[in-house]
Amino acid sequence: MIHIGRICWTVIVVAILALAWLRPMDRHARDQVDLGFQRAAVTYGTARLLHGAVSVMQGTQVNAEPAGVGATFTPGQVLDMCGLFCVTNGLQQQLVPSRSSSAPS
Repeated sequence: MIHIGRICWTVIVVAILALAWLRPMDRHARDQVDLGFQRAAVTYGTARLLHGAVSVMQGTQVNAEPAGVGATFTPGQVLDMCGLFCVTNGLQQQLVPSRSSSAPS
């Protein structure tokens, strides 16, 4: 009988501790999730904007007729997905602070 009472008290104390921790942790987690969604939305929007600009530049053609000989140049074709990835990755590193600066103290 005493053993069952001890188990009940242990369960009650653990439940109270869990409920006491839940509220502050939930608020902090919600703040972090909201901040993460904000960063993701900004990064996604910026990547879409850059992708659109690169697509326009890739479709640009320059026609030249030096000495009566026609030539078409497409300077935007130099931009490929590697270049876009590097620019987007660099931008994301600027927008998202490092983990060490946002670590809880």
